[in-house]
Amino acid sequence: MSGYDFYGTSVSMCKSTSFLYFAGGVIALTCMYLAAIDRYLQTCRSAARREWMTLYTARLLVFLAILVSSGISVPFAIYRNVTPDYQLCQYVNSIFKRIASLMYAIVGVPMPIILLSVFGFLTWHNLKASSQHQRSRLVTHQLNQQVARMILIQTSMVVVSVLPASLLQAYFLTTGKGSQGVTVADKFLLCTTQLLLYAHSCASFYVYLLVSPTFRRRVKIMLCLKQFHSTRVVAFTLQTNATRMQTIIS
Repeated sequence: MSGYDFYGTSVSMCKSTSFLYFAGGVIALTCMYLAAIDRYLQTCRSAARREWMTLYTARLLVFLAILVSSGISVPFAIYRNVTPDYQLCQYVNSIFKRIASLMYAIVGVPMPIILLSVFGFLTWHNLKASSQHQRSRLVTHQLNQQVARMILIQTSMVVVSVLPASLLQAYFLTTGKGSQGVTVADKFLLCTTQLLLYAHSCASFYVYLLVSPTFRRRVKIMLCLKQFHSTRVVAFTLQTNATRMQTIIS
C-alpha cells in the first residue's frame, strides 16, 4: 500500500515466488480437474471405466501434473526480476509479459469453467440415467440434488476466486502498469484479488461440507476422535436394494 515491494528486496525471492505462484495455482486447479474426472468415472455403469482411476494412476497423474506445471512455470522465474530503478519484482521481457497475460486469462478463467462444467454435467447425467434402474427414486433424487448443488457451488467458487485476479492482471499488463499496479488503489485491488485467489484451493472441502450430509457426519466423527471408517469414493453400481446405495460424494 505504501509502494514498498517486499519481493523487490531480493532477486531470489522475486524469482522463487513468481515460480511457485503460477506452479502452485496450476497444480491446485489440475487436482480439482482430476477429482471431477474421477467423480465422473465412478458414476459410469461400465465396470471397466470405474477401474481406470486406481491409486497408482492417481499418484502418476498427480506427479505428471506437478512435473508439467513446474516446467511451464520456469519462464515466469526467468523473465521476472528486480527492476534496478524502482526495486520492484516485475517482468523484464515485454514479449513474455503479453504471453503471461494470455496464460493467466486462459488458465484462470475458461479452463476451470469448461472442464468442471463438462465433467460435472456428465456425472449428473450418469446419476440421472441410473435412476431409471433404481427401485427407490427418493434416494436417487436426493443424490442428484447433492451432486448438482456440489457442481454449481464448486464452479461458482472457482469463478469468483479466480476471475477477479485474472482480469486485474490482464488489465495491469495491457495498460503498462506492470504486475503490481501503480497507484494505491491498484495495490489495494491487487491485495484483495490475491486473497480471493487462494479460496479455490480449499473450496472442495467446504463444498462437500455444505451439500453432503454424509460428509458432515464423518467430519463430526473425526473431530470427536471416534472410531470411523475411512472415507472413499464408492463405485456407483446398479443394486437391487436401493437403500444400500451410497452417495458419490460421501
